[in-house]
Amino acid sequence: DKLKETPGGKNFFEKYNDLYHRDPAEAYALYGYECGRVAVEAIRQAGVAIKDFPGVTGTWSFDANGDTTQQEIFGITVRNGDFVFVKKLTVPR
Repeated sequence: DKLKETPGGKNFFEKYNDLYHRDPAEAYALYGYECGRVAVEAIRQAGVAIKDFPGVTGTWSFDANGDTTQQEIFGITVRNGDFVFVKKLTVPR
């Protein structure tokens, strides 16, 4: 796997294996990790928290602690290999 050959990829796989004792099962785990890292870095460099972001889950912001203001999430299960909506959940504050 070519991703294991880059310094960052090698580091990711080593840390993942140290924690979970296996390679990630999902092929896109590394890309998700990278997206999260670059988003955090962009926010850090900008020095301004995101406010009123028009996301796919609704409009949300980061509060002063860096937590999302989004309080609704969706409960989903897998049935016969398909992701199926179960219900909307509200995260208590």
